[in-house]
Amino acid sequence: MNTARKKNPEFSVRLIGCGLKAKTDAYDKTQYTEMLIDNAVYVSLNLKDTVAGLKDFLVGLDLVNEEDLSVRLTEFKELLANARKQNPNLHLTLHAGESLKSDNVEISSALSLGAERIGHGFNLYKYPDVLAQVKQKGIALEVCPISNHYLGYAADLTQHPAKDYIRQGVSVVLCDDDPAYLEGNPYVDDVFAAVVAWNLSLDELEQLFRLSITKSFLTEDLKQQHLASFEKRWAAFRTQKWQ
Repeated sequence: MNTARKKNPEFSVRLIGCGLKAKTDAYDKTQYTEMLIDNAVYVSLNLKDTVAGLKDFLVGLDLVNEEDLSVRLTEFKELLANARKQNPNLHLTLHAGESLKSDNVEISSALSLGAERIGHGFNLYKYPDVLAQVKQKGIALEVCPISNHYLGYAADLTQHPAKDYIRQGVSVVLCDDDPAYLEGNPYVDDVFAAVVAWNLSLDELEQLFRLSITKSFLTEDLKQQHLASFEKRWAAFRTQKWQ
């Protein structure tokens, strides 16, 4: 990290502790302990801000797993509350809405638990009232187009609901998903898929990139630094003459 920073002073790294929301692994049936997200909570309570001299290295908690085979988010209410009580500055992003089941209301649960970002949020279109809350609160959806296609949630990417979320004013950011399962597809593939499948304009693409900064868990000072750098490079990109 320090080597990268010498080449690019803007380079920075922050960590989100990621926990598995499952009592039983969906694939090998491993039984987990009662501390369902012990890895994320342990990191949040024990990691000291000494890595590479960075302050606030750990900025948030996340919960993930194959949603239709996992326990409900509401089971983590007390555990999350305790972790955030001990670290009031800890941000929260929760995996929710990556489901085609009619009874999946995990996005609503994520909001009730205080999530500031939602991982996937695919089925938000089923719940107009929740969509209105997400929009009003400025909560970002971490949308993973290739993952959603690969796992069968969006067989036709041109029909992915995120294209409508974007045009309805919901804060959408583009993400790639678990590289172990998706064979390490690069982030640029998700960007390309979204641009082509959703027929995004340059203005819409700029907004997606801008939101990836403004909806991050960086400090406000770092956000402004990255925004200034992005705007400079984006302006140069927009003025290029394409052959």
